[in-house]
Amino acid sequence: NVGAQAMSDVVAEREANGPFADEFDFVCRLGSKAANKRQLENLVRAGAFDGLNPNRRQMFESIEPLARIGTRAAEDRASNQQNLFGGEAEAPALPSNGRAPVPDWPESERAANCFEALGLHLKHPFDEYAGRIERLRVTPSAALGAGLQGSTVRLAGLVEGRQDRTSAKGNRFAFVQLTDSSGRYEVTVFSELLAQCRDLL
Repeated sequence: NVGAQAMSDVVAEREANGPFADEFDFVCRLGSKAANKRQLENLVRAGAFDGLNPNRRQMFESIEPLARIGTRAAEDRASNQQNLFGGEAEAPALPSNGRAPVPDWPESERAANCFEALGLHLKHPFDEYAGRIERLRVTPSAALGAGLQGSTVRLAGLVEGRQDRTSAKGNRFAFVQLTDSSGRYEVTVFSELLAQCRDLL
């Protein structure tokens, strides 16, 4: 949801005029070419601004004013107008709820947003448990189907979604979507187990 041309514009601007100083410099130099709301949302989710501002939640909550600043800067350039006092307009403060600074997304939410933007995990939340998962002899989901039919395997995954269903006999069951470091997979949880683990799910 960003586009190759938009990213080519970012690279060309950075090569021509040097690294971006901060998020305001980015939107002022790129304007709406690579700084519209949708593009900024996906760049923040993917962590593309971590070098300018590592607080992704703060960046995400600042997208609308940042996009407006970029649009205004592009309009000023197009009309050949300059700020009354010279230079760029003063950057507004980023949202902090008027109190303490906005806390960043927890690691699991950062990872989920990154996955949503990129379609893959650059750093899966499971990575920090790699040693424990190996000791438990967990099978990676990517290995499923490779001669394991009929085998009993141990899986570990981060729950990403669930759909509850009712069978023809009236029993409740669920399809649960999970992800691990190697991919996504789905399991079926039948009625007895579902009754035991519904609160956990």
